[in-house]
Amino acid sequence: MKSQSSFIDIGVNLTHDQLLNNLDKVINDMIDANINNAIITSSCIDETYKALEIIDKYPSIFYTTVGFHPHNAKDFKESNVTIIKELLNNKYVVAIGECGLDFYREYSTKYEQVSCFEHHLSLASETKKPLFLHERDAFNEFYDMLKNHSDNLQNFVVHCFTGNKSNLKNILI
Repeated sequence: MKSQSSFIDIGVNLTHDQLLNNLDKVINDMIDANINNAIITSSCIDETYKALEIIDKYPSIFYTTVGFHPHNAKDFKESNVTIIKELLNNKYVVAIGECGLDFYREYSTKYEQVSCFEHHLSLASETKKPLFLHERDAFNEFYDMLKNHSDNLQNFVVHCFTGNKSNLKNILI
């Protein structure tokens, strides 16, 4: 008898109210789809704390990330670095992010995004944690920043990417 494949969803947004209010249904749907584990993507520290509350109830299913989505870069403060480092000590916090650059909507200024992303890259270099990345209409700046840290970065996932095939090849090499 052939066994069914199981999957890990690496980018669930369970901290949003519409999903939090239907968490049991979401989990049952995951199980029906052979998704045994999932990483709850956080876009700010408050979402990481919400994710950890979910994980307290379902520790065999979920993990999370910690970081600031480019839209939330305007809320990033130097003091957040210490909080992020502390949260990275939690075994359920498995990556830094979602972080990166998003010049499409610019809910945060380019300057705020670049500064915030630089802190995330430095944290990943220091802690050797993987990155959960976001790039939208900002490939050149995004790639240059990644290149500047390439010797110290471990693994990463680019969750949102609007570059072309050539850009993709540059990231993969």
